[in-house]
Amino acid sequence: MTFAIGGGAQCAAPCADRAGARLGPDVWLSSALARAGQIPGVRGFLYTGPRVSTGETEGPPTLAIPYARELSRYAGLLGASPNVFAAPSPTDLAGSAGESLFEQVFAGFPAPFGEGSPAAGFTPAGGARSEECGGGGGCESYYAMDSHGAEGTVRVIVLDDTTGVGSTQRAWLAAKLEQAGKIGYPAIVVGNADLNAQIAAGDPQAIEVAAILQNDAASAYFFTSPEENTKRPLIGAPSVEAFGSGTLGYVNFVKETTGSFLGASGFMLAQVHFKEVIAKAGRLPKRANVTVRLIPSIGELALEAKEGTLLRRSQAALFEGLARRPRAGNRAPNSSTVGDTDPYIPIPSNCVGTACGRGLFPEYTFSSSRPDIGDFVEQNLASPVQPSVLLDSHEETIHDSSSGLFCAYNAGTTIVTISAGGLSSSLPVTIQPGSVRRPCGTVRLKELPAQQSAEAPAPAPAPAGPAPASTPPAVPLPAPPVVPPAAVQPTPAAKPFFLPVALGSPVLAFVPPPVPTPARPTPPSGTSAVTSPVEAAEKEEEEEEATEQVSAQASAYRATDHEPTPCTSSGSCCSPRSRAHPLAAARGAGGEECGSPRQPSRRSARKSECATALVAVHGPGRAAPSAETALRVFHQTLTMLPTLLTCLVTRASAGLGAM
Repeated sequence: MTFAIGGGAQCAAPCADRAGARLGPDVWLSSALARAGQIPGVRGFLYTGPRVSTGETEGPPTLAIPYARELSRYAGLLGASPNVFAAPSPTDLAGSAGESLFEQVFAGFPAPFGEGSPAAGFTPAGGARSEECGGGGGCESYYAMDSHGAEGTVRVIVLDDTTGVGSTQRAWLAAKLEQAGKIGYPAIVVGNADLNAQIAAGDPQAIEVAAILQNDAASAYFFTSPEENTKRPLIGAPSVEAFGSGTLGYVNFVKETTGSFLGASGFMLAQVHFKEVIAKAGRLPKRANVTVRLIPSIGELALEAKEGTLLRRSQAALFEGLARRPRAGNRAPNSSTVGDTDPYIPIPSNCVGTACGRGLFPEYTFSSSRPDIGDFVEQNLASPVQPSVLLDSHEETIHDSSSGLFCAYNAGTTIVTISAGGLSSSLPVTIQPGSVRRPCGTVRLKELPAQQSAEAPAPAPAPAGPAPASTPPAVPLPAPPVVPPAAVQPTPAAKPFFLPVALGSPVLAFVPPPVPTPARPTPPSGTSAVTSPVEAAEKEEEEEEATEQVSAQASAYRATDHEPTPCTSSGSCCSPRSRAHPLAAARGAGGEECGSPRQPSRRSARKSECATALVAVHGPGRAAPSAETALRVFHQTLTMLPTLLTCLVTRASAGLGAM
């Protein structure tokens, strides 16, 4: 069975006349009541006070507190939500009127807190009004009620410690606890006073109350802890856990700057876990186990990625929740214009210090849609270098949904989400590929990336229908349509690779320059110094003179060209050279003389393999050949050009070898 419990929504000064100004305590208390009503399974809200201001000022108070208006405003805030019950606090005493005004403003609330009809699921179990005052006013306001649910019944006892817990109330408390034990109801006790603080101060009444709670098997004690959320066993009653909360009002932000901040705004969610209890005479039942969570009181929530949303593999990154309290007025001490309450609740709550062991911290969760791509892990807060990942004995990360430290395990995209106070916020986080390294390492992927298929998948075959009763006759297929023959396109004539070029003027043949004769050094004579340039001695050899006028054609040197040839039918003999010349017929009288072939010279005999190319140069008075003849000569000249170059190289090599 679950109950919502909170306190601390106290005004710093009389605030009833500012009901429409959205003061902090008004807005934050109303928001907590509304949020608790939305949580499934919550039986009711138990408010531990206080609410009415103490009227504190820098000097002596000059204005009286309007208790009637302040208490009416108090009742109006609690009455806006169903099943709300309050514990009286010292500030509810209206001077000489005592608790009478408190009883009057809450008279319309469900019994036993008020005089109205009991709330659904609750049964009054006695109290001061019905048992001591006989229904009259002006007495104390402690009461008890039983909350019934499908899991069982829990007795809720509310103390009145406005002026301390007197002997009458202590006796009543012991009786109600003993009665609940006999019928097998686990019991929780709610009050405004911090019993541990009173016991530490030596208050005898507080010591007596703690002893009753210990001896009569109270399951837990809830109280108001100003500007803190705490838990620890009662002094003198180690079996009774005491839970305190007082953060629904102003909280000094200076405490937040310390490493052991316990004042996150919120309310407690107490769950009583039933056990099998058998009531036996003279034997008290075992206490029920009670667990408490702190629900943050926030109005807006966002997620902040401190290192961005594009991470590399195995990188550790911090995320923080921007949890803002409901927007409302703040408190500024003295003449300051800066509010002393932080509008944001720290998420994650990284508490460091000895006081953290007794703190209650806001409930929130960090989650990842793909934990195999990236997840939130436990942070090593003791390390001097932050962020630092805490590893287990196997050198692996430890999952922690309350940590804002995110480890990027594998490449991909995941959605990280923070949930708190009934709100949530998400961000997409992309992890780039990379090598595996510390501090995060990697984990095995649960879902491998889908392979993109180049071809579309084949459609699924149609489901087979029921077999027919008999085979139907075959339906003749229609004749295929007659396709007319395609028209034969004539094959275009092949175009020549080289197109003839019409020459407007004769093409002049290119004559390469002769290779210079290498110089040969003169042997020293020993008579005088050499003062003139060294000249190489020319080797005397018989050269064949070229004809002054020849055609513009190159002729190859072949041995058969120098052999005797028979004379023509006309009786004239032409040399092989003139017979091999392609333009012999075109020269007419200008051709070579007929006669016996000349004997090859010693140079020709020595270099018979060298080809000689003669290029004709038209002398003065000679007419230029026709365009067709010039083009043919040009092509033949190009054909003989390799032979000419070979000859030149051969001559040059022979000259160098003779040196």
